[in-house]
Amino acid sequence: MKRLLVCLLLVGVVGCGTSPSPEPPPVETDTDRAMREFSNGVSHADLGQYDEAIADYTEAIRIDPEFADAFNNRGYAYDELGRYDKAIADYTAAIQLKPDDTIPYVNRGIAYSQMGDKAKADADFAKAKELGYKP
Repeated sequence: MKRLLVCLLLVGVVGCGTSPSPEPPPVETDTDRAMREFSNGVSHADLGQYDEAIADYTEAIRIDPEFADAFNNRGYAYDELGRYDKAIADYTAAIQLKPDDTIPYVNRGIAYSQMGDKAKADADFAKAKELGYKP
């Protein structure tokens, strides 16, 4: 009986001579790559590294030209560098891709305000409010 128990334990430890095949690594999609670049951009922006953030967001946009949040965030990075024309262009692209998103309207309004264009800033703030933005 003792010998049978030892044999059973050995079979359990050693197995039947076959090992499971390793799982293949997951395939990274374009969406995954764009999201990774976007996340890198967020990290760089959080550190105040806006040029690096812009490069990351630009790569995310290259991979996924309809990535509205990448346009919005790149606009923010341009805004932080005082490059308001580029910021406004990116906020406008984000709005075209996601017209019901209030954040690009608010951000564009801030950029217009920083440029001294009160009428355009007020129009964007009003649109954001109309869409449900609550400061």
